[in-house]
Amino acid sequence: MIHSSPSSSVAALACAQWGEDFDDMDDTKDTNVFQGHLASVNCVAWSPDGRYIASGADDTDFILGDGTSGQLLHVLNDQSDMLYSLAFSPDGKYLASGSGDGQTIQYSPDGNRIVTASMGSTSRLWDAKTGELLHTMTDDGAVVVAAVFSLNGRWIATCRSNNTAQIWDARAGALHHTLEGHENIVWSVAWDDQSRRVVTGSDDTTSRIRNAETGEELLASMDGHSEKVTALAFSPDSNALVSGSEDATIRIRSFPGE
Repeated sequence: MIHSSPSSSVAALACAQWGEDFDDMDDTKDTNVFQGHLASVNCVAWSPDGRYIASGADDTDFILGDGTSGQLLHVLNDQSDMLYSLAFSPDGKYLASGSGDGQTIQYSPDGNRIVTASMGSTSRLWDAKTGELLHTMTDDGAVVVAAVFSLNGRWIATCRSNNTAQIWDARAGALHHTLEGHENIVWSVAWDDQSRRVVTGSDDTTSRIRNAETGEELLASMDGHSEKVTALAFSPDSNALVSGSEDATIRIRSFPGE
């Protein structure tokens, strides 16, 4: 997993080994090596201001370090299981973590809510300040692989094991659309900068772009990979899409915005 700093000049890589590498993307050299974990590192996250970096690992610890120097600041070990997901609040004051089967965790853009997904049949929406469970989003028992807020905070997209993705109303916790068309597990999802389009990637090696409001498929299925599509991201202007696959390739596709 790769997580870029807010300045986009440095990247932190979480690898299946001890420690993280800090890479300067201008000259691609290691600027710092942040060590301290005793087992595989599964997740990393920068604070919004770039001052801190957090990492979580199979050793059940998460480590907070200086985002510039890599100096270890704190080791927190109040978890009882392996850590798989981390997310800073938008104001950088809080850090949420997911352990055990907690595959994804994300703050809403306004920082008031948190969405979580585990390798079970539900995703959950929480009050970020009180910890109160607001909604349990479940439909037909399919395993939820990931859950992601749209950038305007209106929607949550979930990837599922039954070859579908779903769009949920992030306020009401109500199902808005089920997106069909993939022929195998949906592993990845991403939103455009206007929260109008959502793209899904699947074990069937394809990606599909939909209108979030209507569920309409906007482009023909995008082929090209030979293995499952595990990562997706729109460019900042949403006129290009990058996809990563287990075939060890990254593909970039350009298309005009809506």
